[in-house]
Amino acid sequence: MNIWCWISVVYAINLTTTSVQNMGIIDSTKHTLTCPKCGVVEQASVHQKGSRFGATWQQGPEFHNFEVVWVHDDFEEPQLKQAKCRQCGVDASALMA
Repeated sequence: MNIWCWISVVYAINLTTTSVQNMGIIDSTKHTLTCPKCGVVEQASVHQKGSRFGATWQQGPEFHNFEVVWVHDDFEEPQLKQAKCRQCGVDASALMA
């Protein structure tokens, strides 16, 4: 292997390692669910992770006190479709920040 080939291989490995290390949270949304009947409140966040080369959204989070249904694909922020209180079965109110 000549020196230019070796330098090219090392450069390519360095680029791959750097892009993986630089992946972080790009965007974040906090969802707060509240049961209007029993007053249970719970929060969870969903993150968009990636780098300057591209990013994807995480799946919508699970909640301990609420049954939730999310609409999601990798390129758009997950949207909360439905949330019901596990204790009383009432539809929860949702706040997104």
